[in-house]
Amino acid sequence: MRIFVFSDTHGRTEGCIRLLENMRHCTDAVLHAGDVHADITKLQQTFPDLKIYGVSGNNDFHAILPTEQVLEFDGVKLFLTHGHRYKVKYTYEDITSAAIARGASVAVFGHTHQSCDRTENGVLLLNPGSAGGIWPTYAVIEIENGEIRTDIISLR
Repeated sequence: MRIFVFSDTHGRTEGCIRLLENMRHCTDAVLHAGDVHADITKLQQTFPDLKIYGVSGNNDFHAILPTEQVLEFDGVKLFLTHGHRYKVKYTYEDITSAAIARGASVAVFGHTHQSCDRTENGVLLLNPGSAGGIWPTYAVIEIENGEIRTDIISLR
């Protein structure tokens, strides 16, 4: 299973769309960790055949999206949130605890615009960085037989 992960597009989805157009044949799901909810809607409308999950972020005023989701792919539980409610700019302790409380072995988040791919207290913390930033990045999660592999990749 291959999952593409975006966050913090802030109205700049061109790179995400170009990537998904080229990779839709090997895409099982897409996650968007918030900021901006209209970008998630645009991806869903552009790729109605793809499973696209998203959450609202700190810039998503009046969004109808949830602030967090627990998703399961091939037996692996992921906690998806933007991260601002868990103070991820300062510490990973709160988001790690939240993932553990939800039974998730992976926490996917954004907000900092800086990529992160590390494990703390048995929880894989994955921030794809900002897909809409000056140096845009995204992440890929591959799950096979319960094994998780991740990669942070430049969107250029």
